[in-house]
Amino acid sequence: TTFTIGGGSGSPASGPLGSGSVVTAMDVRAINSVGTAPISNVLSSSSLDVPPPVSNLALGTVTTTTIPLTWSSPPNDARAPLTGYEVRYTVNGVVLTAVVTGSASTGFTIGGGGGSPVSAPLSPGDVVTDIEVRGVNSVGTAPKSNEVSTTTLKVPPAVTTLGVGTVTATTVPLTWTAPAEDPRAPISGWEVRYTVNGVVHTAVVTGSAPTGFTIGGGAGSPFSGALPHGATVTDIDVRA
Repeated sequence: TTFTIGGGSGSPASGPLGSGSVVTAMDVRAINSVGTAPISNVLSSSSLDVPPPVSNLALGTVTTTTIPLTWSSPPNDARAPLTGYEVRYTVNGVVLTAVVTGSASTGFTIGGGGGSPVSAPLSPGDVVTDIEVRGVNSVGTAPKSNEVSTTTLKVPPAVTTLGVGTVTATTVPLTWTAPAEDPRAPISGWEVRYTVNGVVHTAVVTGSAPTGFTIGGGAGSPFSGALPHGATVTDIDVRA
């Protein structure tokens, strides 16, 4: 009193169904020497399938070593519930995968130490591309979500065209060109380093706008006091 559609029995044999096949108008009729009975009640169903794709994959606030992700869960078939997610991503050309268990998860941090295998911390300036998430259930792995890409934060590039202005008896004016700025980690100031008669000094200038500073002009933190007449100022550099 049982029969499995797709199980290979019957005449002709009932071959295997494809995942997600929609099977309708199922009925059973008894047969005897006189003929075939009226139909039974009619049923419809579908075979189990991998989950639908994850949607709305998005980036959170990126740091120097981590990339947070969020997404929306796909519809869940109670007959083959989600068991977790597979997060795939490429770091500087190397493809990596981390499996997150549990259907409730709708987020993961690349470089945050979670997943299996563990997602190790990233390095500043890493290029992370082809980030995608796929749901997993007992049937298999879903098609990929939308993809996102980003880079981890890093220190600013080097200052360029550092130059010296008109030197006086007590001051050395400097000018420079600001490097390209990452809006996610904007430049907050400048560090001016210099050596006066063999003694190393540092002055911090706050704010991204200044592209000049006067050694000996009384500014900076700690402030740059007036130079002695004839002072030898060497090893001047500026860092964002």
